[in-house]
Amino acid sequence: AAAAAAAAGGAASASGSRERSAGCRGGSSSVSAASGSSVQSPRAAPSPLAASDVLLAEMMHYVRFADAAYATDARQVALRCPVLPSDILASPPPQWLSEPFIPAHFVAIERNKRRLVVCIRGSKELADVLTDLSCERRTLLHSHGHRGMVLAAESLYSRLSSALASFVMQPNPYHIVLTGHSLGGSVAAILTLMLRARGEAWARTRCFTYGASPCIERDLVSMSRECIVSTVLGVDVVPRLSASSLDRLLLSMNHYEWHGHAATHFENTFSSYNVPPALSAWAGASFAIWLNEWFQQSPWTFSLSSTTDRTSRPFHGRRTPQQSTASVPHIMWRASSPDPPEVFLPGRIFHIQHQCRSGDEVLVELASPEDLGDVQPSFWMLSDHGLANINRALIASVRRATLIPSDITYA
Repeated sequence: AAAAAAAAGGAASASGSRERSAGCRGGSSSVSAASGSSVQSPRAAPSPLAASDVLLAEMMHYVRFADAAYATDARQVALRCPVLPSDILASPPPQWLSEPFIPAHFVAIERNKRRLVVCIRGSKELADVLTDLSCERRTLLHSHGHRGMVLAAESLYSRLSSALASFVMQPNPYHIVLTGHSLGGSVAAILTLMLRARGEAWARTRCFTYGASPCIERDLVSMSRECIVSTVLGVDVVPRLSASSLDRLLLSMNHYEWHGHAATHFENTFSSYNVPPALSAWAGASFAIWLNEWFQQSPWTFSLSSTTDRTSRPFHGRRTPQQSTASVPHIMWRASSPDPPEVFLPGRIFHIQHQCRSGDEVLVELASPEDLGDVQPSFWMLSDHGLANINRALIASVRRATLIPSDITYA
């Protein structure tokens, strides 16, 4: 699905993806108070930092630990983040390979800060994909979350909680920090909520995620903002991707006019890469024809409800709280669950927005996870998910001191 959405990047004229042919990588998205629709507007001038320097420094610090979660031994961990191999807990031992609903992870000690850092790896193996695709609901505290990610967090809770408690309950206690990228970030966020629910001694447990996916339902969003910081780069597909957003994306793409508008947008995209005009025109038309045939033959075409209002969903954009998922057709979901559960990205969300040149990124704190909008088809939707790109853009945006408080309110 991500590949199909990426292929449609040139076709989404209203998707807010970057416009290289115009000489700028992306504009800001503002929300009309009257309609709730997403429109493009010029970038506002950066304002003074609204987050503390300490928070920003920690966001840059723990991205290195999220990267270290992809290591395969203690020596590689020491090369990727500021700990020694001897600082990695031996009990429970680090798990460098995933198992079903048990992502790869390790726990490191930051002795100078008296912190334990739980590093959880993102998707890399087939076992991780099985976790990603278990999209049903599962009870999480007083609400629900993504089933596969909640199961993974429960597995790590059982495996790690005793060891973590021995540090938390000391007279001069250690504090727990969890971090991860992609799937690892979502599991870390859920595990953070579970640990904090144990009592006052765990109240300072915090989490830093990078490119995490939506994993909690609305009832937990406010609670998550107290302890979780999520970083999202540009048009990264993963923080916007869920079963319900995939339904909306496929519905919009299924009814797109592929032979006309799509071919033109593909042609413009190819020519922005200095492809010769004749080749751009041929490639754009061929790409549009292939996608049209693919959608006509796909099972999603035949599972769309004939009573669904085709204009009820924009191609992408912010979904207002008043909009329900009742009109979304059942495309890729279990027959026993007519509507996919809506899940959201946890915590305070810092969105790194691209400007005209690489290195000109600005950091915007969003008022709500819904302000990210749905999947924005773009040729950069996968590269923006790369942790190296997130790290580079985060450093660039913080160094320029351009954190912009969001002016979008959440009703």
